[in-house]
Amino acid sequence: YVADTLNNRILAWRDSRRARTGERADLVIGQGEGPARFYRGLPNFGSTSATIPTDASLALPSAVAVDANGDLWVADSGNSRVLRFPAPFRQAEGALQRANLVIGQPGFNITIIDPTPTTMRSPQGIAFSMAGHLLVSDGVHNRVLLFRKPSSGDFTNGMAASAVFGQPDFTTVNPGTEDNRFISPRHLAVDTDDRLYVADAGNSRISIFARASGPDPDQRASLLVTATTAANVNLRNPHGLYVSRETGEIWVADTFAARVLRYPRFDQLLVGQFANYALASNTPLAVVEDTGNAIFVTEAVNRVTTYFPWLSLTNAGNYVPANVDPRRAAAQQRPRPLSPNQYVSLFSTVPLTQNTEIFSVVPMPTTLADLQVLVNDRPMPIFFVAAPSGAVAGQINFITPVDLPTTGTVDVTLVRPSTGQVLGVTTVSTGLSSPALYTQNQSGTGAAAALNQDNTLNTPTNPIPRGQVIQLFGTGQGIVPNAPKEGETAGTNATTLDKPEVFINGIRIPEENVEYSGLTPNLISLWQINVRIPQAIPPGNSLPVILQQRGIPSTDPITPSRLPTISVRQ
Repeated sequence: YVADTLNNRILAWRDSRRARTGERADLVIGQGEGPARFYRGLPNFGSTSATIPTDASLALPSAVAVDANGDLWVADSGNSRVLRFPAPFRQAEGALQRANLVIGQPGFNITIIDPTPTTMRSPQGIAFSMAGHLLVSDGVHNRVLLFRKPSSGDFTNGMAASAVFGQPDFTTVNPGTEDNRFISPRHLAVDTDDRLYVADAGNSRISIFARASGPDPDQRASLLVTATTAANVNLRNPHGLYVSRETGEIWVADTFAARVLRYPRFDQLLVGQFANYALASNTPLAVVEDTGNAIFVTEAVNRVTTYFPWLSLTNAGNYVPANVDPRRAAAQQRPRPLSPNQYVSLFSTVPLTQNTEIFSVVPMPTTLADLQVLVNDRPMPIFFVAAPSGAVAGQINFITPVDLPTTGTVDVTLVRPSTGQVLGVTTVSTGLSSPALYTQNQSGTGAAAALNQDNTLNTPTNPIPRGQVIQLFGTGQGIVPNAPKEGETAGTNATTLDKPEVFINGIRIPEENVEYSGLTPNLISLWQINVRIPQAIPPGNSLPVILQQRGIPSTDPITPSRLPTISVRQ
């Protein structure tokens, strides 16, 4: 639900997970019936006068909230009231949406703006306490009103507020900078401990109060948050506010600073009142988070922008990053572009599946565990989807397109096709190659995943004799002219455009000793390099191996000592 303020209406989409750029709203509230309702924006449409409200009209709505029953509550600012609409998507298709409750006015067709327990002026925010009581920010009167829901009944039209935050009584409206005063309060939120959070816009702060459901008279804030990412950089007229009931994290639309900030939960704020993340935004007015951790921001440039969770992509062989992690210092990162027909490890910040699933059919499927990885909107073959393990919330190994561009960037999107929900997005650069060798412990370092000439595993107890051919396996080889479509098994002539340079124990292997470089026959997108071990290679149990393909090394640019090794004997 979106409060389209200057068009005097509420727009609604049936499923936010499927909402995409340019998609038409499913419902409109406040502009009557018929097809024309989507193209009108009149204040108090359907009334005898633009200044006389009805139970189906709106004027400058500024905020929305949905209660536990699915009913929609609207801060109808221009009419100085709050309306409740019975669950809009449960009503008959095309039916006129009528409110069944009005708070802040004695009836649906009157507007009284005096400061009293039963009336308000220009409500700006709505929230519900943990017990289901209603909280409304009364912007012009510089206060927040609490309307208690009867324990055995419902709210009633024109009911009186039972408590007030920000003023000593129900008739005083003075603005103030003290910790029990507001200047033009905007959006509200309540956490699972029933604390009330107020976007105190005129004071450029977030005011946090204990006991949203039962405040003391003229209660003072428990905490005032003014700092942002640094002690000397303060909030600037924040309008929007959201508190996650899952994590307790606090999102703030720092309106005049053109950004959205994330703060840690309340108990951590007591230690340090600083934001731990920031998103650039064009004059943000409101912010919410969905169940998939996507952030929706309404902006003053007449749009809603969605920020999806960030995805980390790495080479599946050596785990060299393919994109910059915004949580780490850029100077500590040197991402390497992705290449065609490469195995990639995708790491998500949210859990993806309860049980690990590995592909079991050929061609390798593009949907696994109800997940898809899209590269420029094209689904890619998925090798496996991993259940949460330790610090890793979710991991997917997939294959890049055979025809991936070797310059520029591509968009990578993780979706759940059954619902259309986007679980994460990122943009990565592409290049000619990104070589890496697999290791037996799947960490990118230690004993290489290599076979001796007799097809036994190369280990310190089973070293390869000099003069014989070792089979190395990796990914990131780049373009293979005769490669099959990604996800299909390779034939016998899928060789790389160029042989890689191979270095063993720091010694460059002669080109003629690199006897094969291409896809492994009968397997899927696995790069195989066959190397005859020269007599010049000294015996050893941990001889480092490095590839260089089209000028790109297989080493980790940040930690070059992370290397695969092989064992060689005389």
